[in-house]
Amino acid sequence: PICAFRRIQRRDTARPRPPGAALKDAVELGKELFKQDNVGCYRCHVISGVGGIRGPDLTRVASRAGSRVAGRPADQYLREKISAGLTYSFRVPEYDPIMPPFRQALTRDQIEDLVAFLLSLK
Repeated sequence: PICAFRRIQRRDTARPRPPGAALKDAVELGKELFKQDNVGCYRCHVISGVGGIRGPDLTRVASRAGSRVAGRPADQYLREKISAGLTYSFRVPEYDPIMPPFRQALTRDQIEDLVAFLLSLK
């Protein structure tokens, strides 16, 4: 298998958060998920020169994700691609479709956190 992963638990807090904190928290949680061994995004994707090369460079993915699929804004494209992986209809040119579908390995909130993190990479 290309990568092994298992369902991981999301850390939620019960404290009220100030405005803007939810997005910051989502970005930080997404960044943590990206780097976790049991998710493994970093093994195939590089960000700012750190990571693998089997998948597309995600250094400025937020600036180009919205143009990948006509009619799909960046957040929707990223959400769908992460969820469906290699089964997603759009294939990034020059890369073999090897990304596993994460819809069964990650919770909806975890996928949203990854999307928030990737959208911060402008």
